[in-house]
Amino acid sequence: MSFELFALPDFIIDETIAPLGPFQRLKIKLADFRNRLLGKWNSLDSKQKLMTGAAGAGIFVGTLIGIVIIAKKGGGLPSFFSGKKGIEINVSQPEEPRDRMALLDGVLITKSQYDELSNRRPLAVVVDNHLDARPLAGLDKADLVYEALVEGGITRFLAFFWRQTPESVGPVRSIRSYYLDWIAELNDALFMHIGGAVSSNPLANALGIIQQHGMKSLGISGRNTFWRVNEKQAPHNAYSSTKKLWEEAERIGWQPEGTLTSWKFKSDPPKADRPKTDESQQQKIKINWNGWGETTFSVTWVYDAQKNVYLREQGGGKAVDEITNEQLFAKNVILQYSLQTLANDGTARILYQTIGTDKALIFLDGKVIEGTWKKNNRLDRTRFYDSEGNEIEFNRGTTWVGVIPIGSEVEYE
Repeated sequence: MSFELFALPDFIIDETIAPLGPFQRLKIKLADFRNRLLGKWNSLDSKQKLMTGAAGAGIFVGTLIGIVIIAKKGGGLPSFFSGKKGIEINVSQPEEPRDRMALLDGVLITKSQYDELSNRRPLAVVVDNHLDARPLAGLDKADLVYEALVEGGITRFLAFFWRQTPESVGPVRSIRSYYLDWIAELNDALFMHIGGAVSSNPLANALGIIQQHGMKSLGISGRNTFWRVNEKQAPHNAYSSTKKLWEEAERIGWQPEGTLTSWKFKSDPPKADRPKTDESQQQKIKINWNGWGETTFSVTWVYDAQKNVYLREQGGGKAVDEITNEQLFAKNVILQYSLQTLANDGTARILYQTIGTDKALIFLDGKVIEGTWKKNNRLDRTRFYDSEGNEIEFNRGTTWVGVIPIGSEVEYE
């Protein structure tokens, strides 16, 4: 049996005579394809037609078996087998552009994320650094970290959170008066601490300063803001969470006010523009605090050119997060030199000069910038400048500020 299909007249596909629409052109192409296919079929002998038909039937049956196997494994049958009308198509939404900047660490975020940040104040937590407190939790997710001496050569952290929200931060410890100046400059941030310095010297009387300025202490005004763990001994075993603290601030009514004054930020340089060094030549920053020599509080930062970060070491070993066990790192490391004095209140408490100006070393991109820091008043943002007076542009990401007393031992390569 043979099929004879008529050939289409030439004038039908000549659009200069009869312009055609898209549907008409499609019909013509399908008809031409059918003509060619049946022409091939008619050219086969009986044996060839039998073999071709058997192959086609095998493909059809194999396809059906495959569909059934997929359905039994939980994939379900396509709509044309299940009797459902139509074809279900999952269309993913386009990714929201990251065209906003988080004001605390400069990381680019989406408008939705920026709007969420705008609904809460920055949050600071005083974090212990005693040997019995380590390892510490939550510092790996801080947007900004200050490290300063308290007394006896012991350092303590003031970790700021805004973009990232760790479930556990701590151990939480008491606050000192100079930390309050760094809190005040970040839009009167919320802060969490357990206890604080009480002193006959008004400059060192941290709890008195909090009351004087009506600062937003969740360690005083909050409730159920921390818990203690059994794995560590008090007072090095109290922890809190950013979620719990922000919820408590909302209950109290401490809503965000004003706009945070941001530093300047930039993107990382290309890998080709970073220092090309092997492990033995990596830039290292070594810090001994105010003449105390090499102690468990001595810090070393090691530059990793591949990731363009500074890896933190402390007391001769890697400083790691308690939850993730990952080494702590910073995109920028600042050493802010400050005049340290005694509180002269009958205790070993100290004071730092936080308002004014002095020397600063800024480490980023495997290089060092010798510059200065400046803070005009209690509410003014501390800013950093190079030797020519240009404000520093930091890499996007976490910045660690080591506030070191003048005279501290610092080595860097």
